[in-house]
Amino acid sequence: MCVIYHPISSDQEVVLGFESQSIPELRLIGRSDGAPERMVYYLTGAILACGGQMLSRRFHSDGSAAIECEFLRAHCVDIYGVLLAAGLHLSRSSHLKLAELCRCTHAMPGGFEDQRVILELEVMDQSSEFPAVSRRRSV
Repeated sequence: MCVIYHPISSDQEVVLGFESQSIPELRLIGRSDGAPERMVYYLTGAILACGGQMLSRRFHSDGSAAIECEFLRAHCVDIYGVLLAAGLHLSRSSHLKLAELCRCTHAMPGGFEDQRVILELEVMDQSSEFPAVSRRRSV
């Protein structure tokens, strides 16, 4: 099911078979071959070049780094491409989240020109492991 985000919430949770939510927020995790700080500096420039806005950059004592940015949803494929072109190795769940956002955005052309997306990206060094994902078993 495609998740369609509307800036104005509905009084019903599901409208016309689509879930209604406000501004989409993506929380992604990736690994960098080099220093995470250098990756964050590179991504800052690349995201700004795609029309995004940097909200914050953080550098943690464990060597990881994080950025928070905002961009127009219509540019989600450009942002996805920038992350991959930078050499960032995204977790499986991060790839799935971005792919779903891009697929749904392009499935409904004309509906998202003015909608913003907030992206929170945690960048770890290559030696770090991605957090374990809990999987539900169907009975």
